[in-house]
Amino acid sequence: IVVTILRACIHLYDIEEVRPSLRSSLELLMNLPPKLIRCISNRFACGMAIILRGSFYTFETSEEWDFMGDMLDMLARFGPGRGFVFDGIASTVEYALPSKPPSGGLSIRSREALTADGCLVFCRLLTRYALGEYEKDLSLSAPAILCLEKVYVHMATLKQTATDAPVEKDISFALRKNVAVSFFSVCCTNDPDTSQQALRCFQNFLHCTQVESMPDDKWIEILGAFVSSKQPSTEFEASRANTLTIILKTLLKTLLASSSRRENLDDLSDIINRTAVLIRENLRGGRRGTERSLFERTVDIATQTVNEIAEKDFGGEEDYCKWTSETLVIELEDVGASGGTFKQLAAITKGSN
Repeated sequence: IVVTILRACIHLYDIEEVRPSLRSSLELLMNLPPKLIRCISNRFACGMAIILRGSFYTFETSEEWDFMGDMLDMLARFGPGRGFVFDGIASTVEYALPSKPPSGGLSIRSREALTADGCLVFCRLLTRYALGEYEKDLSLSAPAILCLEKVYVHMATLKQTATDAPVEKDISFALRKNVAVSFFSVCCTNDPDTSQQALRCFQNFLHCTQVESMPDDKWIEILGAFVSSKQPSTEFEASRANTLTIILKTLLKTLLASSSRRENLDDLSDIINRTAVLIRENLRGGRRGTERSLFERTVDIATQTVNEIAEKDFGGEEDYCKWTSETLVIELEDVGASGGTFKQLAAITKGSN
């Protein structure tokens, strides 16, 4: 019966007149006992993946997308169906949001588009894959963040180009935080190539997320999650340097707004002090010599951060930004690596005079 219902949905779901009846049939399957669903989860998930890929463009309301998301989420909780669910999401993302323009003269605009509601559902599911929320299974975390990046960037683009109902209001802080933490979590992996991919994904996330899209205390909360997470061992130099890059890039993006509010300063100061400790550990644990060593990369990103904060047009609360720069410079000075921070050193000297 299950297979028959799934086959009917696969072949008939694009017919508007019969779609409500097919959805009612799927709702019956969703309410089957969990033990039974586990036994058939591979076939059930395979069928739902085919329905998703073949009919996603027919989902016109948030309720339809939420229903599909709930079905896929339920099936992903069972190991035999988890891979099929991910394949359905990944193939839909690749089709609806191709990396390259489609061949044959078709424009991307002429293809079935992934709506904002679909993006929200996919982000919710993909962050769970990336964070290992399905039975602590991280086997699909690396490909999950690549899909997640595409979906989030597309959703941000929809928001920026909307002329009537902005998508912005639907992108909750919880979702943004989960997306950011997903990229950071995968960046902590010991594999240097996977970590580098996660860094690139996060940089695109940061680029298309406006500072004003979240209150400054929420940015501080995200930064706090980063510095509180278990960091990679300094033995894995690429991963360790990449996670520090994420922390410092986020700090640069948010320091202007967050430092201007006195109520943020205690939490922000704690984050900056913890970041200084990470820099210290990198400089002591990293090996000098090669151009891309942990030591060299830490010096590079810390120096760049200090110099950007010291720029005249950086803005922010002047005394607090100066303290931030000095806190980071001290770590570089302790290992004799502060020579590149000429702007900050000049500012300190001028201030003391």
